[in-house]
Amino acid sequence: MWIETRWEIREESTLVVSYQDFIVWVNEKPDRHREAAKEKIESLQRIIQWEDPILFLHRLYYEENKSLIEILKVPEISSIDFLSKATLHRLLFERFWWIPRENTERTKVHERRLSDRVAWEIAEFERHVSNLIGWRNIPRVFRMSEFKQKNYRIGKALYILKTLGGIDKKILYKLSREWWLSDAILAKSLNKELKNILSRNPELNINFEDIELYPQSINRWFRYNTSNIEANDE
Repeated sequence: MWIETRWEIREESTLVVSYQDFIVWVNEKPDRHREAAKEKIESLQRIIQWEDPILFLHRLYYEENKSLIEILKVPEISSIDFLSKATLHRLLFERFWWIPRENTERTKVHERRLSDRVAWEIAEFERHVSNLIGWRNIPRVFRMSEFKQKNYRIGKALYILKTLGGIDKKILYKLSREWWLSDAILAKSLNKELKNILSRNPELNINFEDIELYPQSINRWFRYNTSNIEANDE
């Protein structure tokens, strides 16, 4: 019977969808397997001119819908001594906790562990957010004119979360950089919050699809805004 404690689930639930996540994963339990994976991933990073190698693989699999065999045949990857198909499969779906696409590599074990992982991630997010907004929740007013001035979906989403959900950029910074919630966990959890907000405020007439967040968008937002996050929030 498959039974794990909450902390065992936590230990196995590290979701890796960026190079930053990957380094955290390597340093959690340094061993020869993780160091070997690090060498391969860093080789890929060099060949793609220092782009995030994990996001590169993530894009190939989820956005371009390539199979693992097709990924290994991509010129940038086939030109280096990279991972075998079996090792890549194990790394992505067992170690990095990626969700296999429907009707491909997903199994009943994946589904069961995914369910437990999602429940834990959402609970962790909600617990941390509750602790933060409980003592610094500042009432703000949503203004459609300000919302429409936001050029990108993450700007629109963060404006809704700040004005109607009490989650501002400082809270987001703490969740990510101080409590190590991954970009994927943040995207999933923030999307849940956005859906709840929109359901409570139907008069806004905002489509969720227009503000849905992805790990990549959160990663880019942090990359370009970290230097300003510690300043006083608006």
